[in-house]
Amino acid sequence: MATDYTICIGTVGQGLWQSPDGGESWVRMRTPFPLESRVRALTRHPTEPHTLFAGADSGLYLSRDNGAAWAHVSAPEPRLNIWSLAVVPTDPETLFAGTSPSAVYRSRDGGHQWEPLALELAEECAIGTPRVTATVVDPDDPRLVWAGVEIDGVHRSLDGGDTWTRVAGGLSDPDIHGMVIAPGDPSCVLTSTPREIFASTDVGESWQPMQIAEHFPAPYCRWIAMKPDDPQVIFAACGDSAIGSSGNLQKFQHILEANGASLSNVVKVTSFVTDLREALASAEVRRTYFAGAFPASTQVQVAALGTPDLKIEIEAIAVLPD
Repeated sequence: MATDYTICIGTVGQGLWQSPDGGESWVRMRTPFPLESRVRALTRHPTEPHTLFAGADSGLYLSRDNGAAWAHVSAPEPRLNIWSLAVVPTDPETLFAGTSPSAVYRSRDGGHQWEPLALELAEECAIGTPRVTATVVDPDDPRLVWAGVEIDGVHRSLDGGDTWTRVAGGLSDPDIHGMVIAPGDPSCVLTSTPREIFASTDVGESWQPMQIAEHFPAPYCRWIAMKPDDPQVIFAACGDSAIGSSGNLQKFQHILEANGASLSNVVKVTSFVTDLREALASAEVRRTYFAGAFPASTQVQVAALGTPDLKIEIEAIAVLPD
């Protein structure tokens, strides 16, 4: 397999790791990350291919050399854990951070200063403390910003984050794991929940279930990502249950129809079993990773760092060109 790319992974309790040779060897980035850091978000800079943001339980970090060296930039609030990050494609100085306890923050200066945004989010839920697991900016309209909350549904801003509305028509499960926007006319917003993926083609006013249980062998869906050169192709990271023992990467096409979206050409790409390199063996999957961060199923432990006895829970993955 070609090794002309760098992989960075964020983990739960094992901090951030970097492989400069496509997964052949790994280095743990101990500075400046505190011991036992939880790095849940990795987001690439939209115009600087070697620049990467990391969101952790200790704040925001920045690397400008493919993850070889890092600097601590700031933290929205000392008590908050960053669970998701989004960078405005047309204005990379503007970032959105989703946190736990649940809140969304905006920075207009590259992450140095943050302001809390006016969302009314749940303070408690069935899992204890809610968290903003997804923050997404529409690539065609930077005023359209989305926040997905575990467990408090999908929230939408039409004015760049100034005001927000909870959109739930047809979204029967408020346990939001991931979100992605597939450009088109109309664009399609997809959101993943524990056992369903919902689609909206009317800016979140209504949602249609895609019936993934009929297609996926392991339908507990954690995260979704779009293939950048083909917006109809979607990848979903799935597990067998909330606290699972296995997982896989599903690939499918979403077909826009008059009554919403449906699935076709469903393919199991690979299993997250013993080696992260399995998930990157396909050039098609690598190109998807190049689009930004693509977390594996958060409950699937992956022995991926060259040490058979070391199993790490991966929260975020980013691939950068060398």
